[in-house]
Amino acid sequence: MEARASQARVPVQTLIDFLETGDSIDDLLRVYAYIPREQVHAFLELSQSCSRGMRYNRIPIGWQRLKDHVLLPRVQEQFDVLVTIDGGFEHEHNLKKLSLGIAIVHVSKTSWSFYRPLERRLKEAVIAVKPGQVIHVRSDD
Repeated sequence: MEARASQARVPVQTLIDFLETGDSIDDLLRVYAYIPREQVHAFLELSQSCSRGMRYNRIPIGWQRLKDHVLLPRVQEQFDVLVTIDGGFEHEHNLKKLSLGIAIVHVSKTSWSFYRPLERRLKEAVIAVKPGQVIHVRSDD
């Protein structure tokens, strides 16, 4: 049986690294051909609009390759909130031990038209979430 490319994951930091070093979205998509162009554009637009009026730090280069048990202690040292689309995150970790909040974004399709309506809710979740707490950000479907 052939592996499904749609199940492959590329860390957001990889996209950021490509763009910060002067590579284009086309360059990224040549390397990661299984990523839909629309999904890259959706991420860029959502991250830009959600970060307006907020201070944020980016994850250092290389962290995207770390396993969760190594990554989480480092993330907690520098971040107050982790935003993820990993719906299983809260079941894979002991949330009571976390010193940061988690916002899990749920969309039915990886299309900008599905992310855009969540912009306000995601920003509210990032502001409201407390350490060890999870807030799910969903569309009204």
